[in-house]
Amino acid sequence: MFHKYQDSFLSVAVSQGVATHISPKVMDEVSVEAMLNEAGVNWTNGRIIFRHLKQFFGQSLVVSEKKRREYFGSNDFPPEVGRETLPDKTVITFWWKSPDLLLMNQINVMVKPEDLEGVKAVDLCIGGDHGAGRFRMLLKILLRFTSKPAIVKRYEVANVLHSKDDIDVLHKTVLEKIIEGLRKIYDGGRFIVTMNEDRQLNLSFSHSMSENLTICDVPIRLFINGDLKYFAQMLGREGMSTSWCMWCEAHPNQWSGLFNVPMNQLWSISKQQQFVQLINTGQLKEARDKKGIVSLPLIDFIEPQYYIFPQLHFEIGTVNNILDALRGFIEEEVEVLSDAEKAARNAKIIADVSYVKAKDKYDVFSSTGGSVELKLFRLEKVRVNQSLRDRNLSVENRNSLLLEREELDDAIASLLEEQKRLKEDAASKRKIYLSAARAYKELQQKKSKSDTPIVATVENVLLGYNISPARYHGGKLNGVDCRALMSKAKSIIPEIEAVLHAIEHPHRCSSQTIEQRCKIYRDILVTLDFIASKIRIKQGQLKDADLHELRRSIASLDYLWTLAGLSFTPKIHGVLAHASDQVELIGGIGDLLEDDLEHLHQMSQKISYRTGRIKNAIQQALSHSKMEAKINNKEIIDKTMESQQQSKRVFKKARTGSIERATQAKIERDKSRNETLVEVEQKSYSKLVTFYESEKNRLLDNNGN
Repeated sequence: MFHKYQDSFLSVAVSQGVATHISPKVMDEVSVEAMLNEAGVNWTNGRIIFRHLKQFFGQSLVVSEKKRREYFGSNDFPPEVGRETLPDKTVITFWWKSPDLLLMNQINVMVKPEDLEGVKAVDLCIGGDHGAGRFRMLLKILLRFTSKPAIVKRYEVANVLHSKDDIDVLHKTVLEKIIEGLRKIYDGGRFIVTMNEDRQLNLSFSHSMSENLTICDVPIRLFINGDLKYFAQMLGREGMSTSWCMWCEAHPNQWSGLFNVPMNQLWSISKQQQFVQLINTGQLKEARDKKGIVSLPLIDFIEPQYYIFPQLHFEIGTVNNILDALRGFIEEEVEVLSDAEKAARNAKIIADVSYVKAKDKYDVFSSTGGSVELKLFRLEKVRVNQSLRDRNLSVENRNSLLLEREELDDAIASLLEEQKRLKEDAASKRKIYLSAARAYKELQQKKSKSDTPIVATVENVLLGYNISPARYHGGKLNGVDCRALMSKAKSIIPEIEAVLHAIEHPHRCSSQTIEQRCKIYRDILVTLDFIASKIRIKQGQLKDADLHELRRSIASLDYLWTLAGLSFTPKIHGVLAHASDQVELIGGIGDLLEDDLEHLHQMSQKISYRTGRIKNAIQQALSHSKMEAKINNKEIIDKTMESQQQSKRVFKKARTGSIERATQAKIERDKSRNETLVEVEQKSYSKLVTFYESEKNRLLDNNGN
């Protein structure tokens, strides 16, 4: 009876106080590690908990630590640990795992022989990011199948403890070692798995003589993900101007309305190497000609077209741009401004107008005005000097030419003086403008929430949807909040619009202006949401209709972004000109995006919390590796999910139709996005003009008259 109903019997026996002599059920190795991993308990604290339980119940309820270590002891691939001392005596500890050796070691942990049936290709994605005082690199492995979802595994392959994201430090520590391992995988180009008589798997990346049975032999593709800064580091563009694209040569002035970049303008490794050679030989000197190229790519075997568009950072950047623009509009045209703020704003506008006029005069001189005369006079002077070399000139002709040259010298000197004056005037007024702009910005930054009550009210509207700008540095939203704002824009923006309409004072902008601005911001957010939904489609799930809708949405974003007067940053250019082409080339990039890198910081921090008491750097890295292996262990994952499932409440009357409701919600969401897309394509919107721009244009027009 006891063995048949052991759990129920023990529960009643313990509650009645008669369980003293009954042998308790002992948690096995997998159950214990699943519990510790999910709870985030380190080994030291785990020992304390187990000690108290043993003392209370009179015997241990879990298998011994020795058995757990034996069970999981060889599951991980231990890292190499190093230490680097910088010139300023800063000591950096770091560890790394060579990607090729890691995969070869972990193949039996990653999959079983039957898992490889039907695999058609393997994708490897390597990425890096700096956060929480560490630089981390993640290797993501995706085994692709024709008729079932990909098998995905993730491994942290590098960890550098340093407060700054410094490429020189990465060079000295882990980068070259990781690249060397990736190169070996790339050179082989295959994912070949053989099985011996004991059903043990062996992995290689190129063909070799083997007596074992080959159960998998498919191609490997390598990708890189991360943010644009990481791309710049890998492509040898550290320290370049941030106004250049990672994928093409197009100048920022061409980005608006640029959806298709000609093949001859796309970057390749060989083309960048040619540019570096031209720069080193002095043939390319101007920044415009260098096009952001600084040095040779660090990874010279992965083409820029396989640097995955950073969708997460695009969402964070663009949504926060919209929120900043909305805040700026409210502060300038809805809030009540102080007299000091009005005076500072007016001073900035006047200085801006003065600078624009001075710059225009210098530009006119340099393009069509005095500079043309200057060139003509210099050419004429060359002609006169050549004529004066004639030894047969009469005295009268020589004197005439000398007089002409003197007049030309005077004219050239006068024009040079005018050019210098105009240039100095423009430079002087630019300094005045920058000073006025800085003073205005400093005044705005000193404002507290009590000085901007309407902005505070708008933030409360966002809080009602669990969106909290104030939670993060500088009031910026994180990725989760950005996606929430995009998906709920049709509910949130009308609430904000109602708040703004309710404000009444003589200097508030018109209701039409509020309505116009809120509408365009709302539709930008909805369009961004539509774009995100298509870019996040995983490989193998992309349809032609998805690609068509993505391109339509991108064209709508360009139209709305231009009307909103927002800057065309590299992220905006990336989505306009390259994202859809990359999605089409790869067949979907949703499972190659950089989201895993952001998750890596959280996961790695949890592990670091569990290993924080270990002082020895080598032992800490080894413990980190073992804990990561347990997080990736299929048995532990299954046991954790089983425990979570058993702990769920069971309702007497089961809720029905959840799948149907989710399907219907998606249909309604897609319908709403499509309605916005069709409306935007009618192009019935007006260009947004801020109070600052309208006042500036008014002054320029009046002064022009």
